[in-house]
Amino acid sequence: MRKYVLSVCRGLFALKVYSDGASRGNPGLSAIAFIILDEEDNVLEKNSWPLGMRTNNQAEYEALISALERASGLARVK
Repeated sequence: MRKYVLSVCRGLFALKVYSDGASRGNPGLSAIAFIILDEEDNVLEKNSWPLGMRTNNQAEYEALISALERASGLARVK
């Protein structure tokens, strides 16, 4: 499994985003998960869900995209 660590900055507000996607088989049944932390490592949001049949790369990309979309929404609120 791969993990991506990204920092999203908007002004003085920063978020840490960790995401992962995996499939059992390639392609196979897949799922994604992500967690978003603030600057002090407080959990702002965490989520996971099944995707159905995907390749491992598709699951990885979907996890990253989902996490960044949600992080972008959180950053706008602050």
